[in-house]
Amino acid sequence: MLLSSMLHVVAVTSLLALAAWSSERAVRGLAVPTRWIWAGAVVGSLGVPLLTLAWRSVISTPPEVPFPDDALSLFPFPLTDWSSTLTLPAGFDPYLLQGWAILSLAGALALLRAHVGLSSERSSWKRMQLGDREVLLADDVGPGVIGLIRPVIVMPRWALDMDPPDRELMLRHEVEHRAAGDVQITTACLWLLAALPWNAPLWWVVRRLRLAMEIDCDRRVLRGSREVRRYAALLVDIATRRTPVRAGALAFARPTPFLERRIRTMTDAPDPRAVRALGMAFLAALLVVTACQLDRLPTTPPQASIAAQDGPYFTPMTVRPTIANRREVIQAMIGAYPETLRDAGVGGRALVWFHIDETGKTVDTRLSKSSGSASMDAAALAVSRTYEFTPAYNGDAPTDVWVQIPITFEVR
Repeated sequence: MLLSSMLHVVAVTSLLALAAWSSERAVRGLAVPTRWIWAGAVVGSLGVPLLTLAWRSVISTPPEVPFPDDALSLFPFPLTDWSSTLTLPAGFDPYLLQGWAILSLAGALALLRAHVGLSSERSSWKRMQLGDREVLLADDVGPGVIGLIRPVIVMPRWALDMDPPDRELMLRHEVEHRAAGDVQITTACLWLLAALPWNAPLWWVVRRLRLAMEIDCDRRVLRGSREVRRYAALLVDIATRRTPVRAGALAFARPTPFLERRIRTMTDAPDPRAVRALGMAFLAALLVVTACQLDRLPTTPPQASIAAQDGPYFTPMTVRPTIANRREVIQAMIGAYPETLRDAGVGGRALVWFHIDETGKTVDTRLSKSSGSASMDAAALAVSRTYEFTPAYNGDAPTDVWVQIPITFEVR
């Protein structure tokens, strides 16, 4: 059960990651912020599975349905998601959960250690004014922004020796990061990664979110400016200095592979191909819809998984099974009706689960709801063994299903 839930989260995240990538390409020539596309993928990677879980809890219990007088009518049951068909050997879930807890705890401790270390270093940094902005001056840290409640800009000491126009561009970049709330967003993403360390697609989504933050910030700094060449040269200069990265100072982290992409985004001409943009937007919408519907994909459980389940389970079906031997069933009901109850004019209705395989054969029956009489329940189970059905279908393939059928004994 735990493995299937984890795989469901990974599958949803993968689809949303592809949707975000397609959306980003669709708006490439529009110079619009893309951080929110990737932030939406991050939120959806957790939000969609949680909504699915809530929905599943609503439909996991059979609805109370009034049965008609026809005692032979069928009431097949609503279905489950694809991931519930995946099972592991009994007792494996606790080990999987322990491994998850160990990885998450290690990630949380790493983040806390970075935060404590950064707080310790911060006490030695000097406050000063650069232009009209107050910053912290550090020896070998920055440029960047730290702090969640009251973010503050940190500048390295070597920035004091830069040309004033270059230093102003660097400072404006960090001001934009602080104004956009990038520190808070990245912190939330890091804690989400610590909580779900096994979700590999989420790591890639967070990485692309960080790149989108930098590109959006570059655009805001250069809006209405002709200093693209100076700004690109500044980015290269900062990258070559190899300022130490602090995990707690989120804006300090600027992976070198991002540099080429940022400069290309600044210098490339807008792509006017509207047809491709529309195609990418359509693909993104399709992927999002698929991610939201993923738990309802019709798949037939493997026989090994079926055997491992103890009791009725939900199975997708598009064509319901029908009773193929009504005459024989009626004769069996007449013969199985307890004589003492029949002579006394006492009737009753028992609700029975039927497990029907791909050929329409009844392979298991279980009492779902008692008629109120033990002898009548026993008679209903005896009659249930005589039922034969046409196969149920999921699409074009026959499938095994569990259905509920009321078996009614009454004197006419």
